[in-house]
Amino acid sequence: MPSITATAKISELEAVNSVLANIGQSPVNDLTENSVDIGLAVRHLSSVSRELQMRGWSFNTDTKYTLSPNTDDKIAITDDILAVDLDKTDYPEQDVVIRGSFLYNRYDRSYTFTGDIEADVTWLIAWDNLPPHAQNYIMVTAGIRMSDDTEAGSASHKFGQEDQLHAWNAFKSQEIDTNDANLVRYSRSASLRRRGW
Repeated sequence: MPSITATAKISELEAVNSVLANIGQSPVNDLTENSVDIGLAVRHLSSVSRELQMRGWSFNTDTKYTLSPNTDDKIAITDDILAVDLDKTDYPEQDVVIRGSFLYNRYDRSYTFTGDIEADVTWLIAWDNLPPHAQNYIMVTAGIRMSDDTEAGSASHKFGQEDQLHAWNAFKSQEIDTNDANLVRYSRSASLRRRGW
């Protein structure tokens, strides 16, 4: 099966059915159906999505995002935060990592933060909120992994390496376009600020 052109959002059900088709299975109407194959397809989609998002892209990163300590002077890390990074210029005495459910400063070996910090945050975005180019790449890659993990499948239904390469190139192209647009917008904003507009 050829990869779907990333021009529109792909529902999770559509993605699961594409992964199932990749091993020659019939489509399903509901993800709550009691099926081992549905569970495997969902897990593959989730695994590939997490791996992709860990790298940080335009759609799942925030720069200068404010994180605030709680009443115990700890910064709690929610389950949808994958990574936190500080600018060493702004925070020369803080080297932070995520440990358990909190942010940890390796510089002073402490969980204590006495004030807000502005960090670059990488988020784990739920399927329905992912952009089409990410959904498409995740779907194709999950389909290939699903077929690798099972004995079933037919050549007429399989995603191939060419499909994965096409999806990856489309993904990178969209990311480059988005980053270029952001760079132009930020540059214009900075120029206007310098002019006092």
